[in-house]
Amino acid sequence: MGYYKLNWDATIAKEASKVAIGAVIRDQMGLVVGTLQAQKVLFVDSFMAEAYALMLAVIFCRDMGIQDIIMEGDALQVIHVLNKATTDWSQGGVLIANAKMILNTLHSWSGSHVKREGNKAAHILARNTPSLEEDLYVLEDYPACIHSIILSEMM
Repeated sequence: MGYYKLNWDATIAKEASKVAIGAVIRDQMGLVVGTLQAQKVLFVDSFMAEAYALMLAVIFCRDMGIQDIIMEGDALQVIHVLNKATTDWSQGGVLIANAKMILNTLHSWSGSHVKREGNKAAHILARNTPSLEEDLYVLEDYPACIHSIILSEMM
């Protein structure tokens, strides 16, 4: 009760040197309270892309005033670094450390790995982000591209 679930994902458009990010925040009833679609020109590997996506998603949650969050991502390496007590000093590790600093200002948080099947909505948002002209933050609704996924997960 009172917890929110954050799923995030990132894809890389190598030809455009862009990272595309998708994130979905749900309340304890499974209702979508916000989505994020953003992109950034970066020359990165998949670890750094997922770490950057995590950081943006955490900032979005903080800005929404969320204090208790359960995070699920399909990037095992990112989840591993997030849950470690020590800092990974790679570029991606520093992004995760920054996200962790924000998370530590919240009441409570946890991060766990989920298979791609359990992260479908965030993945679809990320895949559809390059078609947008600007970043998209949606509150109390969600883009049409994930409508069928949200409905199937609510059943």
